[in-house]
Amino acid sequence: MNKSVSVIAPAFNHEKYIEACLWSIAQQDCKEMELIILDDCSEDRTRDVIRSVIAQKQFSERFSMGVKFVPHKENKGAHDTINEGLMMAKGNYLAVINTDDAFGENHLELLMDACEENGSEFAFGGVRVVDENDRPVTKGYGKSIMKYQDAALMCPTVTMALTRGNSTISTGNMVFTARLYQELGGFRNYKYVHDWDFALRAALITEPVFVPNACYVYRLHSGNTIAELANRSENSCEMEGKNEMGPNPLIEFLQKILMGQYTNERIPSREVWEYYFKYKKYFDDDFGGLYAWAEAKRLCGEG
Repeated sequence: MNKSVSVIAPAFNHEKYIEACLWSIAQQDCKEMELIILDDCSEDRTRDVIRSVIAQKQFSERFSMGVKFVPHKENKGAHDTINEGLMMAKGNYLAVINTDDAFGENHLELLMDACEENGSEFAFGGVRVVDENDRPVTKGYGKSIMKYQDAALMCPTVTMALTRGNSTISTGNMVFTARLYQELGGFRNYKYVHDWDFALRAALITEPVFVPNACYVYRLHSGNTIAELANRSENSCEMEGKNEMGPNPLIEFLQKILMGQYTNERIPSREVWEYYFKYKKYFDDDFGGLYAWAEAKRLCGEG
């Protein structure tokens, strides 16, 4: 497949970080690249910074497939903004970047190469966690989220690691094909776990590839939603813009496993899943996996 890639950059109140983010995209090694920036009604100088960067010839010429800037007239929320940008994209591969984060060197090319080499349509890379001043975060919540990346190395398959938690860490750390995006019908409107939900649904179709040497710079600061989620895990399935909870992505995923509704040939047999959940050899229960397995079986009429 031709490795053309469209990068979607949804922005909201990121004036402090967005310039570095945009230049990290421009500095990727991809030959055919498109950039689509969508500002979701920022209340700071984010739009001014965007216009200043994209007006620079050195920047705009880097994108052979063009640069688009879409300033919203009203706030639409994260998942709607991401889907809007992805529906505009022309690339065979798609990527999203949170504009308070950044791509490491050659990040996109490494992930697309991994997809090509492994016959996959979905890949994600290693993550470097930093604070608002670019200092490494190796303790506290920064340390705790990294165990989900460790699971991608420890578990028998990456798909199994995703049942432990969100090994991708962020929407911005994913590369996937436009064909896969269309088959999945886009990101669903979860407030906090739209990335994990997307990864689980993708894993039913194609075995994800983890590329540890690809680097996504993930920023922890007081304004991002992962900081909120740390204090309200009971509401992790909350829907954007609604005072209600959505379906549990893990239970839905396991239901489809039990019903045989998947095409990923590397998904383990039912017996392997039983062993995995019963003995927890590679598993801890932070995301309610044991409960999810029992509930999925009950919903399938097995309990």
